[in-house]
Amino acid sequence: MTLLRIMFDGNVEKEPNGERGNAFEKCVMNDGDSSKEELLTPEGYSEEGNEKPKYLEFRLEVDMAKFEFKIGMLFNNAIEFRDTMRKYTVKRGYDVKFIESETWKVQINCSDGCEWRFYGSKMSKENTLQIKTYKPTHTCNRSYKNRQVTSAFLVSKYVNKFRTTPTWKINEFKDTMKDDCVVEVPKMKCYRARKQALVQLEGTNAKQYTKLWDYAAELIRTNPGSRVDINIWRPQLEIKPGFQRMFVCLNGIKKGFLVGVRPLIGLDACHLKGPCQGQLFAAVGWDGGTGSNS
Repeated sequence: MTLLRIMFDGNVEKEPNGERGNAFEKCVMNDGDSSKEELLTPEGYSEEGNEKPKYLEFRLEVDMAKFEFKIGMLFNNAIEFRDTMRKYTVKRGYDVKFIESETWKVQINCSDGCEWRFYGSKMSKENTLQIKTYKPTHTCNRSYKNRQVTSAFLVSKYVNKFRTTPTWKINEFKDTMKDDCVVEVPKMKCYRARKQALVQLEGTNAKQYTKLWDYAAELIRTNPGSRVDINIWRPQLEIKPGFQRMFVCLNGIKKGFLVGVRPLIGLDACHLKGPCQGQLFAAVGWDGGTGSNS
């Protein structure tokens, strides 16, 4: 870059106030692939002395509706950049494709025939990804099908909605996504996104079972005198234990049954549906004073 500046300085006339004209508008930032890296001069470039240019740094709190990429902009890593690019392209309605997506090198093109191009790579001697090539002009039309709208993208965007409304209907979810981003999303992708969001919020069923012993200990701690039994199925030591049954009798219910309920016990049961199948039994007693079940 220094050699380029020396050659350029000898052929550029300075304005009366000492500033350069519009001729000095391009420079080369070489990190081993100069064919991809002819680009506009980054904002903040210092022309005096050997001072390093001051590049813009990306901030997570930026508003995607007003955000624009700039040549020389810095990102902490490629993961942060890819997430930002997906939000940006979905918001603007452009169906881009990641040609290269490595740890410190990213190249993105738009649809066939569109002039929009992007290339970023690692800065020399710094663990930072920098935008090296950027052609911001799109010559294509808005796309209503976007490959960047993945199930993972939907989870990250609507996880808070699923937290407050875990029974959110798929059709409502699909319509919301269409209104927010003006993009068509297949229904099966919405199903996968909802499943992943609920797993992220609630954990898998297998992980929930591992918390039963903590739940039993908390019941006994907060209800002294209660009884909680957990049976597991493990025919061999080489096999991981599996849940079989659980019995819970709170001390307050036990005392109330002995004192105020007739000595007659009935059992009521229901079949459990869903991924955790089985039966739920409840002991029922008849209160002679009020004539109600307890």
